[in-house]
This record gives sequence, C-alpha cells and structure tokens, in this order.
Amino acid sequence: MAVYMCTNLCLFCLSGMDRIVRMWNPYVSAKPVALLRGHNAPIFYLFIAPEENRVFSISTDKCVKVSVKLSQCKRA
Repeated sequence: MAVYMCTNLCLFCLSGMDRIVRMWNPYVSAKPVALLRGHNAPIFYLFIAPEENRVFSISTDKCVKVSVKLSQCKRA
C-alpha cells in the first residue's frame, strides 16, 4: 500500500494491491474525487508533484505512470 499527502493541493492519494490510485479531498471523505487506473501490478510508491499538478505512481512490475493534470481531477 502507498499513501501520499500533498498539503499544497489539499489532496491525498491511496493505492495498493487493487492497482487503483484513489485521490481524496481530506475535507470530503464520502468518496474519492478521482480514480486513476492503468497499472497491471500492485502499486508501491506514489508522489504528488504540486508544481507540475501531477501524480506519479510506480508498481511492482517497475511501471511508472504519470497522471493527468490534478486540476482536471479536482473539478470532478
């Protein structure tokens, strides 16, 4: 399982064995603001780059994924 919190964007991400990155607003915990799919193996590392407005994720099969711009996810 991987967890990353970005206080600049008021956003945190969770991921794990199900290969999905869930993006949450800590003030609205009813459901995730976005689900990022695409990994074929469990995710073990997450990083939010606030200056680039992107989420980077790495899975156990050494695949690196770069998300869409976070501003698009926060509007959802």
